[in-house]
Amino acid sequence: NRPSPIIATHHNIHCKKDINSTMTDDNDNNKENPLRSGIKAFVKGANAMLASLEHTSQTVGKPVIENIQYAGHQGAMVGGQLVKAYEVRKQYGPEIICGSALVVTSLVGLRRGRFSGALAGGLTAGFTYLGVYEVDFHQLKDKIIKGLPPTSK
Repeated sequence: NRPSPIIATHHNIHCKKDINSTMTDDNDNNKENPLRSGIKAFVKGANAMLASLEHTSQTVGKPVIENIQYAGHQGAMVGGQLVKAYEVRKQYGPEIICGSALVVTSLVGLRRGRFSGALAGGLTAGFTYLGVYEVDFHQLKDKIIKGLPPTSK
């Protein structure tokens, strides 16, 4: 069943190569020179190191990649929910504005005092209103100017 050995002739040195063995010289009577044994040891060590490195990278990399994929999937789901909430934000405008103003007023009021809390809450409510209802500043400027009483010259 075993394949026959391959015989190669090169500069009058006969070499046999079997499937499960390495090249050996017939003239050396299976005695290896120190250079050849050193090269074999180096190659064997390099192969062992590369196999160990590949095994380590697979055992470390696989869970990391799985976690990144899971986080990406969860991020896509949260992003989809945020888009849906953004689309219906005008339906809940007063709740969003009052809630954000209340939270900021409470936090700043506890930390800095009532006046600072009320000022921060008012500013938060105003900016939240601008964000929720998408106020166009160009139209706002025109409306303000049109609403002012005419000036006399």
